[in-house]
Amino acid sequence: MSVFGDSFQESSKPLLMDQHGEPVTYTPAGGEAVAITGMVDREPDRTLFDGMGTEEARKAMVEISTDADGVASPARGDVVTFDGKDWKILGRDVEPGLTMATLFVENKEVKERARPTYREDR
Repeated sequence: MSVFGDSFQESSKPLLMDQHGEPVTYTPAGGEAVAITGMVDREPDRTLFDGMGTEEARKAMVEISTDADGVASPARGDVVTFDGKDWKILGRDVEPGLTMATLFVENKEVKERARPTYREDR
């Protein structure tokens, strides 16, 4: 990386996390939870309907530092917890040479579900 890139990385990342970060917990699949700081960008909730009921689908992007212990390589299927809910990692974007990662996460919660034979009984 360039001198500017190295300097920017060293000075801006801690400042951004201090100003805009919030506590999140990162749990790798089959591993132990690690408390870290992340910048969370939440999308509006969506209600999904299917033939058997409804569920709330929430998506967000979480910017984290991969310098934190246990967070060197976040992967699909790992879990990030914030807002009292578990969010599954669907994907990630890591810039080469930077120690930041953008995680694309989703939380689905069943709101209403019909029994499997409900439609057949009518």
